[in-house]
Amino acid sequence: MQYTQTVPSSVAPGSILTCSRCAHKWAIRKKGDLPKNCPKCRSTLWMKNYHVYTCMKCEHSWGTANESPQRCPKCHTSKWNTPNVSRSAKENRIVCRLSPEAKAQIYERYDAGETIITISVATGIAFGDVMDAVLERNPSATARI
Repeated sequence: MQYTQTVPSSVAPGSILTCSRCAHKWAIRKKGDLPKNCPKCRSTLWMKNYHVYTCMKCEHSWGTANESPQRCPKCHTSKWNTPNVSRSAKENRIVCRLSPEAKAQIYERYDAGETIITISVATGIAFGDVMDAVLERNPSATARI
């Protein structure tokens, strides 16, 4: 969010001014120079561009006249404007490297009610490979270990 305001150096009575920080509007009563601060929020930056930023790491929002802040004032990260990287579903997909015959044997035993450990011991296939085969077939199911 950004407010821009151009104000002459001297103002006439009745002129309406707006604070770019809090959006407060007020009328000038006397002829003369611009006020030094906003009567509501007391900001001395009332006539400058005011920017509101949100940290993509901690979700903190803050305002500043600085166009490119270096750090988030709450979590102090310098990567406040970099989105969090989340793993996609494709990266989380389990891929089993066993042959189709070995997979068929594992599926048959698992469907018969055997646990993953029992299948691993009986077939001599590594526990992790049996687990991958079972989870590849039923990714959302809870595996019987």
